[in-house]
Amino acid sequence: MKQAPDPVAQRVFLDQLCTLFREAAAIYKDYLEAESTYFHACRLRDINARQVNLLQENRTLLPDNFQEGIDALLHHFSVWRSKWDILDATVIHAPGDKFVFANEVRFPREAAQQLEALRTSLR
Repeated sequence: MKQAPDPVAQRVFLDQLCTLFREAAAIYKDYLEAESTYFHACRLRDINARQVNLLQENRTLLPDNFQEGIDALLHHFSVWRSKWDILDATVIHAPGDKFVFANEVRFPREAAQQLEALRTSLR
């Protein structure tokens, strides 16, 4: 029988994750406002890696009905990073260079919102 997750550990994880969601949104806004520069793309790559690590390390703290959303988030980050790495390998980029690639796998906003709602419900 599956043991119930520790509610304190859930709150800590979700607090950290939602903080990263907000930070990533702010960095993405900076990226767009700065005309998609490599500097801001690097910041996005770093924050996305932090989100992936946090999700992978803590996903077992959440109920089964959230796992599909976590899978969608991890899939998005995986595809995004692959495309980022391919473009990055093409040339040495300066911080102010434009750094843009197409990604058909959009950020699963609904999954993030569900996790944010769960965080709120645990308060």
